[in-house]
Amino acid sequence: MRGWRAELVIAADDLRSALISACDLSDESDIGRLLDGLANAAAEYRHCLRQLHELMDDPERRYYAADHPALPLRRTIVEQGQRFTVRLPHTEACRKRGIAGWVVPARLLGDTVELLDDDAESQIVLQHLEAGVFISPTNGQPYILRRTA
Repeated sequence: MRGWRAELVIAADDLRSALISACDLSDESDIGRLLDGLANAAAEYRHCLRQLHELMDDPERRYYAADHPALPLRRTIVEQGQRFTVRLPHTEACRKRGIAGWVVPARLLGDTVELLDDDAESQIVLQHLEAGVFISPTNGQPYILRRTA
């Protein structure tokens, strides 16, 4: 949702810049393209909002959340080449391989994470987010989330 919100802000800013610079007076097709981009970004953002509200209004989700309170988490910084243990998230890539939810040893390699499971028939390499490794927006450092309790 953040991504679509950012796209919407950028599209609105592009249109605003074009109107301020009066480029609409010389080339109408530019403004039409910018308006189409803004309309598409707004539609995608509205769609994300609608999905979010459906999720938040789901009574089953509310009951589950009430019965299963969130556990406190802390960030653990991971360095390039470092070995660590991670619980694999339920992403599409992990579900397809049948490894979602597994706790496995891993190693951070540039933009990917290598899973070091001895039982695997072949080496598994995943993108950061698919392997439960996040990138800090403030300093760009990779980290994993661990339970504190």
